[in-house]
Amino acid sequence: MLSGGKALKQAFRSYAIVAIVTALVVYLPVAWFQQHLAPLLLALFLLWTALHFAVDNKDNLARHGLSLGGFFESSSSEKSTVSALLHTLPAAFKSLALAALTALIVFPPFIVAYLWWWKPDGAFHWQWPAGLLSYALNQLFVVALPEEAFFRGYLQTRLADGFRTQRKVFGVSLSLPAWLMQAALFALLHFLAPPHPSRFAVFFPALVFGWLRRKEQSIGASVWFHAMSNILSFTLARGFA
Repeated sequence: MLSGGKALKQAFRSYAIVAIVTALVVYLPVAWFQQHLAPLLLALFLLWTALHFAVDNKDNLARHGLSLGGFFESSSSEKSTVSALLHTLPAAFKSLALAALTALIVFPPFIVAYLWWWKPDGAFHWQWPAGLLSYALNQLFVVALPEEAFFRGYLQTRLADGFRTQRKVFGVSLSLPAWLMQAALFALLHFLAPPHPSRFAVFFPALVFGWLRRKEQSIGASVWFHAMSNILSFTLARGFA
């Protein structure tokens, strides 16, 4: 494990790299690139950055919550990809159950707050996207997984190496500075694309993502809950449009 100062230095250096690459990709003035390649390239870059920095100092992936039930720690010589996936299913379902329970608690007050803040004029109408399954899978694997891998898996862990005092938050021990800081940095990155004050609102769900990561000692539940949150926000915005 890195010393506190070195851990913070690495955390902020990796974040700076991610922010610069994100800005370059988002503001590249090529329409077809923005539509077809930018989201996938950013997702792959976030995943690579998280995995690269997590193992750079011989920290194992499980410590950063990145093993995903052992899938990324399974040796290809010992297990096939199918066997590794089957091995992770119990952990995946456990993570999904925790995310679903959290959604039952968090989503009702979120919907009330959404209605209070935006004050929509008309009635709500269900307007699912044409490719609902494709949209859901995109939110899970292209949006939620890479962002959770970097922000809650790598970054929150590395920040906690720098701020090691633990406090209990709703029964979960975590580093308050690391927990708050990862949410603030997450919101700041979202503000880059596009720069609008409403983008800072993701600070609040990021706190839930970070809490789930610490409770489960993995990013599994935070990935599920992140995708659920995005789908809910999309449903509300589209339904009241």
